[in-house]
Amino acid sequence: MNVPEAILKEAASVASSLLPEKSSSRYEREYRDFKNWQQKNGVNGVTEDVLLAYMNQLSARFSPNSLWAKWSMLKSFFRNQGKCTNLWLVSDDLWLLAKIVTIFGIFGCCRCDELLSLAMNDVEDMGKYVIVTLRQTKNLTTRRFTIPDDGCSFQPCTFYRKYEPERYTGHCFRRTGATLVVDAGGDILSLKRAGGWKSSEIAMSYVDDSIR
Repeated sequence: MNVPEAILKEAASVASSLLPEKSSSRYEREYRDFKNWQQKNGVNGVTEDVLLAYMNQLSARFSPNSLWAKWSMLKSFFRNQGKCTNLWLVSDDLWLLAKIVTIFGIFGCCRCDELLSLAMNDVEDMGKYVIVTLRQTKNLTTRRFTIPDDGCSFQPCTFYRKYEPERYTGHCFRRTGATLVVDAGGDILSLKRAGGWKSSEIAMSYVDDSIR
């Protein structure tokens, strides 16, 4: 994109005066406008091509100065998503797992190792709420907590269901890894070495429909 030097200087001046901590509402508004445009046009995900198409459409309505300011704010918002004070405004495409970990951690007053020890059968979806059981705790006692949707503006259970945990099993990574080894041209010895299997029959049972 060929932008005149005067425009670059003015845009830099505008961007430098819009510090996220002092004007986060403007950054969030630009992000919401972008998400609305995505939804209207059936666009999923965020790539450079998507952003360029979005800015190209805005160019019909805004001056170059305003356009560059919007571009700067949007890029800054994406760059600083991890520092955003409102986690629930950022894209689920990138931050859904972070939202779920945050929900579990806060509702259960969890330690990091307690979150890491959670298994699929430790979480029960009861419809109106989710029950979580912590089996490995520092004081060696089982602890349970509930995550409800009622009374929460962002509906935490809905985020949990978006993750579709039923799609994952205890061996999903092991099975996927084995299939990728074979797809990449690995022989049975490479497969057994990668997964630590001694039996060729068991090793091959972890390979899903391979392209080879």
